[in-house]
Amino acid sequence: MPWAAGLVLLDVETGAVEAWQEGSAPGPDSYAPRTVSASHRFLIWPGRLHDRESDRWYAWDQSRIRLDRTWGVGSGERLLFHIMNSGDDVMVDAALQPVMRIAIPPGERFTSPAGGYILVRECVECEPGDRFHLMNLKDETSPTTHTWTLPWKTIRGHDSRTIHSDIQLLDELVAIVGATESGTCRVARYNLGGALLSDVEFGCPHPWRIEQGGAYSPRISPDGSMIVAEVRWIPGSHDVILSILSATTGEETLRVKSVWQGRHGAALNGVWSAIHLEDLWLADSSGIVVITLSGPRIVTLDGAWEWAPGRPSMVDAELFYSVFDSPPAVMNRTGEALASVSLGPHGPLGLHGLCSTGTRADWGLAADTVRVRWVGGCAPEGPAIVVGALGIPLAPVIEQPPFDENLRIEVVVDTCLNLRAEPSLDGSIVTCLPDGALVNMKRGSGYEGAAESLWMHLRTDDGLEGWASAEYLRWHSDGVRLEE
Repeated sequence: MPWAAGLVLLDVETGAVEAWQEGSAPGPDSYAPRTVSASHRFLIWPGRLHDRESDRWYAWDQSRIRLDRTWGVGSGERLLFHIMNSGDDVMVDAALQPVMRIAIPPGERFTSPAGGYILVRECVECEPGDRFHLMNLKDETSPTTHTWTLPWKTIRGHDSRTIHSDIQLLDELVAIVGATESGTCRVARYNLGGALLSDVEFGCPHPWRIEQGGAYSPRISPDGSMIVAEVRWIPGSHDVILSILSATTGEETLRVKSVWQGRHGAALNGVWSAIHLEDLWLADSSGIVVITLSGPRIVTLDGAWEWAPGRPSMVDAELFYSVFDSPPAVMNRTGEALASVSLGPHGPLGLHGLCSTGTRADWGLAADTVRVRWVGGCAPEGPAIVVGALGIPLAPVIEQPPFDENLRIEVVVDTCLNLRAEPSLDGSIVTCLPDGALVNMKRGSGYEGAAESLWMHLRTDDGLEGWASAEYLRWHSDGVRLEE
């Protein structure tokens, strides 16, 4: 493969390759396309595009016309052009023939994955809440517009520019996730007719992380019925407690302790994550995929652990993409490799030397499509220095109601475990906790120490406080433990 900036399309059945590189040729093709449509049919540059199927080129005056977005595949592929002087938009099909001309209200635009509708947020912090317009495009002969006002205000960050809300679009549903006050999240769901389906509020530890596309925003299941959110993040590690709630009532139905939901490119004890809250739901909404000390695992809604081959497909619950294997591969649920392709050094995106390099993959809208990318500014043969990160000291466990809001910890040791005044073997001994003793993790505190020697800040029921080695501790729970 030509290791230079650009875009390469590889047909995995025939091995045929199409490549565009920066500066590879003089004239209009001297730089690579800026993007490719969901169907891979159109290569898009500023002011022009190339139809790979018909081998035709199209160009327009950027000062008068703007290609706003594309969506869909096959006969449902659509391109939306914005006409500057009129403010209207023209939707065209894959042959670039006009389908309809529509007047979309001004504001921030969001397009559903399959392109069935466009959502516009007209204003933020308007009274009494944000105002939305939904253009339902399913009937292209007579599109309809539905308008509503959110019954609560989203909040802004300290810089006044950050809006703590996340718009999540499903095939038949719009979910608006927002932070309303410190420690509180709220989710409102609307159907494509603009009717409010539910409006639930629940606790979340970091409402400031809820931003458009944020990795820590509560996520709606593909069928719109469930929500998964962080209920606690423990300082000193990547230890996260996830909650699965009913999107209709806000009732918590499942809790998963000690999983890791990081952004792409962070490391967990040498294992690189390619899963985060953006895409952890299985396509059939039957469970979530999380990262544990033992690798990716599925947590089913009925409270069971399953092995996960990798990152789940958005449209098929039986397909996964794994960058943990060599070479990276598409797999079924049992781990059988169905297809694989190598673009260079294996492994997910991470820090190698002073550069960010590695393999990334995104599932396409079609069930049989995955996009694989090798990303990086360094040569493949360059130095590979993996930057570690603090891991998860306690083994994961799945819990069902009723939940204990206290973080109860159980001592697992042959004799007794020293509780020390400081997180160090040199710290004075406060007491010695016997095997099976129950203590609480001190609120507002967490872990100290290196990844291989973590200490947990504890408080006994009789008021003693101190630090104990996490190696001899586990969650006190009647739930389903991963190691069991």
